[in-house]
Amino acid sequence: MLVLNSSMIPHIRGFKLDTRKNNNTHYGYLFYRYVKLPFASKKYQTRVVRIWVPKNFDINKKYGVLYMSDGQNAVDENLSAYGEWDMEDHFKKLEKEGYHQFIIVGIDCPKNSKERTLEYLPGPCSTFRFSYLKKYHGNLFADYVANELVPFINERINVDYDRVGFCGSSMGGLISFYICSKYPEIFKFCISFSPAFFFFSKKHIREQFYSPNWTKPCNKYVFFIGGGDDLERHLRPNTDYMVSLLKENGFDDSNLLYMIDETRIHHESTWSDFVEPALRFTIK
Repeated sequence: MLVLNSSMIPHIRGFKLDTRKNNNTHYGYLFYRYVKLPFASKKYQTRVVRIWVPKNFDINKKYGVLYMSDGQNAVDENLSAYGEWDMEDHFKKLEKEGYHQFIIVGIDCPKNSKERTLEYLPGPCSTFRFSYLKKYHGNLFADYVANELVPFINERINVDYDRVGFCGSSMGGLISFYICSKYPEIFKFCISFSPAFFFFSKKHIREQFYSPNWTKPCNKYVFFIGGGDDLERHLRPNTDYMVSLLKENGFDDSNLLYMIDETRIHHESTWSDFVEPALRFTIK
């Protein structure tokens, strides 16, 4: 449980401190505010944006910012139905190693799985198995993040603009790739774990969907794929393909990291175990 000392608690304009009795954030402070996403279905338009800051947060100091999809999974298992990434513990460890300090901005996903899929799907599906999905909001979600949320955060945090990235897994990994590739002037690195590229055919990926963005990619990409369950195995072929396309476009070991562990399953505990090497690669 997070122990609060009122004399040391920072203040972030427009956000409230998370004072839940079951707050399980191990290090630092968690803040929140409610926002409306007008493109979402009416029932799911009201959403929570959460900010995590390190314990010694100083409003006058510059911080890197890691934006995350599925923000309820970032730092507190009591907010998540599936598990957490333990991001506060990872950043605490990196801080001790001398890495630049970061804050986390997480956007809660819709609690309905189909609504979450629509929110993180950035274009029409081109594979038969997902032909029943006739809508998508991912392009609108990306625009909301870049044009509304990022400026809102920049007005309240002293941001190191060279250290801003987006991170997510599964559908969140897909939208992470899309956001960073669409807005590389904002997002300098992308962490895309178990990305759901299988919504699109390889032809669609190459010729229609992502090719307009390759002329202006972000600085660094990190991908992870497991192989311990059917879902991870299904996700691998198109992730392999995306990595090969990035290599065709000039990426190499200096700015592209692809981690594979065929024993690991599609779960937050897996992604938590691999996020530290991803961060070391992207924020060094």
